[in-house]
Amino acid sequence: MEAADDSRGGRPRRSMCSRDLELQEFPNKYVIRSMDPELPHHAFSISRSDGAIQLLTGDPNIETHVKVSSIYGVVGILRLLTGAYVLVITSREEVGSYLGFPIYRAKSLKFLSCTEALETSEARAFKLDEGRFCKPLWKQADPRYIWNRSLLEDLIEHKVRGSIPLLWEQIVDLSYKPIIRIIEHEETTKVVARHFNDLIQRYGAIIAVDLTNNNGDEGQLSCAFASEMEKLPQVRYVSFDFHHHCAKGNFDNLQVLYDEIIEDVHKQGFFLIDAEVVLLEQSGVVRSNCIDCLDRTNVTQSYLARKSLNSQLQQIGAFSSSDCISMFGDIHEMFKILWAEHGDEISLEYAGTHALKGDLVRYGRQTIAGLFKDGITALSRYYLNNFQDGLRQDALDLISGRYDINRSSHPLQPRDSLSYVPVASALIIGGLTVTSFSLNQGRHPQNFLSSALLAGLAFGVMAAVKANGRQLCSRPRFCGLL
Repeated sequence: MEAADDSRGGRPRRSMCSRDLELQEFPNKYVIRSMDPELPHHAFSISRSDGAIQLLTGDPNIETHVKVSSIYGVVGILRLLTGAYVLVITSREEVGSYLGFPIYRAKSLKFLSCTEALETSEARAFKLDEGRFCKPLWKQADPRYIWNRSLLEDLIEHKVRGSIPLLWEQIVDLSYKPIIRIIEHEETTKVVARHFNDLIQRYGAIIAVDLTNNNGDEGQLSCAFASEMEKLPQVRYVSFDFHHHCAKGNFDNLQVLYDEIIEDVHKQGFFLIDAEVVLLEQSGVVRSNCIDCLDRTNVTQSYLARKSLNSQLQQIGAFSSSDCISMFGDIHEMFKILWAEHGDEISLEYAGTHALKGDLVRYGRQTIAGLFKDGITALSRYYLNNFQDGLRQDALDLISGRYDINRSSHPLQPRDSLSYVPVASALIIGGLTVTSFSLNQGRHPQNFLSSALLAGLAFGVMAAVKANGRQLCSRPRFCGLL
């Protein structure tokens, strides 16, 4: 719930948000009321019968039997086949601050049920003063910031992550690295140009750093990306094969990349404000990508962020020309932890696991414990990508509004293919068991023929599983694939 303040003395307009709200649950409606002394009498109600939203004014008239509880925000409205649900935040924790304002993380939500669909057209009509009425977060914010990772990126450092803006697919099929297929389309050039023109309009000059491999499937995608970037002379494109240059965890080789772009990075500058007076403005960003924009991207961005921070502190006089944050143990440790946890949070949102190569960010080197952790994480990602990702994608499509609920037809029908995990696991484990048994029996001459047949059968089963990998993997059912 928010209202807009008038600008005074040349200061920019600033929104006022209620940090503490009160939820009143009546038999026929829900009432959400501001508890902020600076925003008295700001409240609205949601009917339990038809979902109508009404702006309330004046002092509350609370009945004695009403249920009252504290909440900390309204996430938005979720429409399902069973009706509409209002999502409210019931607990939170402070995780940091930005410009003196606390940053909170929602710890738990509560679903408030309405028997009929909410009248969103009425919800959009109501406003508080010159500001906005309580809207779903995806309406209040720029669409790019609906994901938690984008919010974190904007708070930590002015850098942009973005996948390769071509039309391409990588469909799970039980392979550890599924084949990448580039989709040829006549609109590809326009799509790439529109993407980067949008970035230029928002941020200014763009340095596009491509961290993908220069060989294999990734190499073909990288070449296609480079070919399209040649048509955009206003964007500085840099190809940097991360796995080649930083083989065996040689993190310091990122200096080669920094040396290549340092002049353009310095031209972009940084934002500096003192006593509410803007002294410097940033005129561009570094846009980095690998394939999934997680592990390699996070390592690279943390390195560039450290270099940028050193340069900024030197320019404002906090550091001498020979100083760097690595000379200040406490500050450097906080910086590394910040970027390591930042990478983990983004990876959890996107892949369901912590980031790989976290040791390079946290310690500046690869450790034995880190290698073991990366191995466990890689196995977890393999399982989630192949057997859980379809469900996660359906949830994202539903929450983001990409999929519209339709009572007449919905995709939640029994799948034609076999069930994912039980069947795939049974066939693979069974194949390994039979193979082991056949090899043991094969040591005896009298059982050689039967052992060979059993081994052949086992490998045949495993080959059939691999050949039908796409049917065994979890696929999105709401919006499907390209």
